Formats: sequence, structure tokens, C-alpha cells
Amino acid sequence: MKVAQGFLLSVLAFGIVGSGVAYSATELTLDDNVPGQANAAKDISVMGWMRRSEHIGDAANVFFTITNNSRDAHLVTGVSSPDCRSIVAHHSEQESTSHTADLLSHFALPPKIPLVFPVGGYHLVCQGMSSDVAVGTKVPLTFTFLGGTSLTVQFEVRQTPPSTSP
Repeated sequence: MKVAQGFLLSVLAFGIVGSGVAYSATELTLDDNVPGQANAAKDISVMGWMRRSEHIGDAANVFFTITNNSRDAHLVTGVSSPDCRSIVAHHSEQESTSHTADLLSHFALPPKIPLVFPVGGYHLVCQGMSSDVAVGTKVPLTFTFLGGTSLTVQFEVRQTPPSTSP
């Protein structure tokens, strides 16, 4: 692990020095002092909603659009909520693995591009949600970014559509 972190820091340092800005290896860590990351929470907008899972009683599916409005790429390092025991990524039509579940622990947001997490595609799953969270209430989700900033967004819980199975 230390070798991988050292390699990553070397690559970051080489890229930054090559861009005309010099930083020492001690100034660069994986969590802070990363050039262009200080304003991530101000640069990013998130809009979305959630609904309880039709199949799992204590889970809710979270659908949203996330947009990086800056000229710098940003990295989502996690998503959390006091109303969810855990939050994982899931795709409606593909097999879930530990890699897809952890998608939003290392997810790059390119500049000026909205990314959509729709019904039927990749989305988040709030696991371990209390049965007290009712339709019409709002659940806070906090997106954290490389550099240490975070953005909390309120997601309205909407009605689950009736099942289409016979």
C-alpha cells in the first residue's frame, strides 16, 4: 500500500512540477493540499431524490445529477448520511460487486459535465434506513471530496411506484 501511495504521490508531483507549479512531496497527501481542490464543495452541485426499495425494506434508491461547475476536475471520496447505515453504488441491470459498491469512494468528476445517476442505471442505495423516514420527508446526504470539503444535499423521499409484476 505504501508503494502505491508513493507512486501516486510521485505521479502527482511530476504532473504538478511539469505544469509549472512546484510542490514538495511532503506538501502533497492523498487528503489535503491538493492543488485545485480547496473549492470542490462550492464548485459542485447535486440535485436528486430517493425512494424506498421495492425489494429490501430498510433500503432506499437514490437518483441524482451531479455537476462539477469548475474548470478543475474533482474527486468524490465518499457519500454518507445519518439516516443510512451505509451507502453503496448499484446498477439496476448489472451484477453488483465490491468494486461497483465502492464507486463513489473514488469517483472523478470532470469539469463542466453533468453526470446522471438515473432510474435503471447506476445509482446509490441507502442501506439500513429507519422505517420512520416517510414519503415526503428529506434525507441529508453528504458528499465528501478530495481535499477535505463536503457538500450536504437534502433528498426528498418519493412514493415507490406500484410493482409491475403479476
